[in-house]
Amino acid sequence: WGRFHNLHETGHYEFICFEAGAPVIYCAEPFENDGTPVMNLLKQIKRLQAAEFSRELSIKVINGQLLQAKIGHKIGGPRRYGFDRMLVDQNERPIQILRRGETKALNSHRVVYVRGSEEEAQTIKDIFRWYTRDCLCLTEIARRLNNLQIPAGDREAWSANMVRRILSDELVLGIYVFNRTTQRLKSKSRKNPPDEIIKTKMTEPIISRVQFSSAAERLRIRRRKVPKEENLAAVARLLKSKGYLSMRLIDQCPYTPCSTVLCRQFGSIFEVYRQVGYNPQGRW
Repeated sequence: WGRFHNLHETGHYEFICFEAGAPVIYCAEPFENDGTPVMNLLKQIKRLQAAEFSRELSIKVINGQLLQAKIGHKIGGPRRYGFDRMLVDQNERPIQILRRGETKALNSHRVVYVRGSEEEAQTIKDIFRWYTRDCLCLTEIARRLNNLQIPAGDREAWSANMVRRILSDELVLGIYVFNRTTQRLKSKSRKNPPDEIIKTKMTEPIISRVQFSSAAERLRIRRRKVPKEENLAAVARLLKSKGYLSMRLIDQCPYTPCSTVLCRQFGSIFEVYRQVGYNPQGRW
């Protein structure tokens, strides 16, 4: 072993073996691990060379993936709902549709996204309509799809996370997005800046840009990344429009966060009512 990018990590594992009485023998290196100063120095140099080889190989791999993504070739992963994986040759001529679990067999072959069945495309349109026009939450949409016994693609049943992925996937606009995040050399995953994200036009869109932007804005509001002041302003706007407030009314409003998010931010829904100047009447 030796491709650890922290040389102390390699020495740590070798020391553990030494303490356990298990000698470490290097078979592919031209030195004896006898503990002499010269051999210890050579061993550290070889470890550094191995780490640099791994780092350079990582750069070559990611550059190759970015090049393929710019061309429009799919980089790994299962198919996405509403789309199929098409196997093409080196001249971009289609060969066959790949089923679940199937992969390309030749290095000259590539995989691209194509439009799937019309049934799945219609389901995507229904999901966006229910979310943007009818203001259903993700859980209610997943429950409705399961009650209607609509197949969930390669999964057994619909879930809120699956619905969220469809609503936030730009592939419904016909755009393949790659390199959103980076996690090189076992480091922590981080988001890439917008200028490093690869976006390639692949197919004809299923959803209009206006409807996708409306869903993206509601998803942003539903996340707990909006400041408290902005959420209070949205609730105050709802109060001015309707004249009253309730948790159900807040959940159905397209421009306010859900009541669960408000409770987590302010401690309770009554604190939200107090800050916007609403005094609920009746048994509450």
